[in-house]
Amino acid sequence: MNNENKVFLKLYQESNKDIPNMQLIDAPVLGMSDNEFNYALKILQDKKIISGLRVTKGYDGKIIRVYTSNVQLTENAEEYYKNLYPIEENKIQKKKKIFISHASNDLSYVKLLVEFMESINVPEKGIFCSSLPEYGIPLGENIYEYIRKQALEYEIKMYLILSDNFCSNSSCRTELGLLLTLELKNISFYLPGFDLRNTPRELNPQIMGIKLDDNIDIVKMRLKEIRDDLLSFFNLPKISEEKWERKRDMFICELEKLSVNTSK
Repeated sequence: MNNENKVFLKLYQESNKDIPNMQLIDAPVLGMSDNEFNYALKILQDKKIISGLRVTKGYDGKIIRVYTSNVQLTENAEEYYKNLYPIEENKIQKKKKIFISHASNDLSYVKLLVEFMESINVPEKGIFCSSLPEYGIPLGENIYEYIRKQALEYEIKMYLILSDNFCSNSSCRTELGLLLTLELKNISFYLPGFDLRNTPRELNPQIMGIKLDDNIDIVKMRLKEIRDDLLSFFNLPKISEEKWERKRDMFICELEKLSVNTSK
C-alpha cells in the first residue's frame, strides 16, 4: 500500500469515530517522514478526496508544514475506499451446504432427492444427510454439536422432508427445533400421503413448500424452482433443458413408483 492510501485509511478510520480528531493523524503515527506525509495529504486534497487541509509552503514552493485540524472527507471518499477495499474481497464467503432433515424411515425418498441433487451437479461437500455415510456425521461426533459447528462454517439451507414419520419422531422434532433456533432458511418437501394440516406448528405456514404428490404440472414447476435455487445457491452452470427434463421426469417416475410401493 502506498503512502497516499495509508494516510487516507487513517483519516477514514478517524472520521468514523464518534468524535474524530484529525490532528491525531501525523507522520510518526504512520511511520513516515514529514515530507512523505505532507505530500500524501496534498495529493488527497488535489484529488478532492479530502478538504480543509491547510498547507504552508516555502519560497521554493516546497511544503513546509500541513495542518489537519480542519480536514474532512469529501463525498468522493467512500468511492475511493470501496476501490481500495472491494466488498467482495473483504466479505468472508461461507461455503454452502444443504442440510436434509428427515426421518430414517423415509430414507428411500431421501436417497431419491439426493440423486436428484447429484444429477444437477450439486457438489458432494454441499450435501449433509445423516442417513447416508458419504454425506453424514463423522464417527465420534455428537449430532447436535456437529450441526452447530456446521452452521458456523457454512451457509446452510434446510430441506425438511415432512411426513408422518418425521412428525412422530422425537429426534426429528428436536433436530427441527435446533435448526430453527439457528434461523436457517428452509424449504419443506411434503412426502406423498402427508396431510399438510399435520405440518409442525414451528414452521411458518406462509413459506411455500413442494407437495410431491400434487398435480403433475405443479410438481414440475416446483422442481424447476428447486433446480434454479440450487444452481444459484451453489453458483453452478445451468444444464441443458433437454437434460433437465430427462432428469426431472426420471425423478418423478421413481417418485411415483416409490409412492405406490410404500402405500401397499
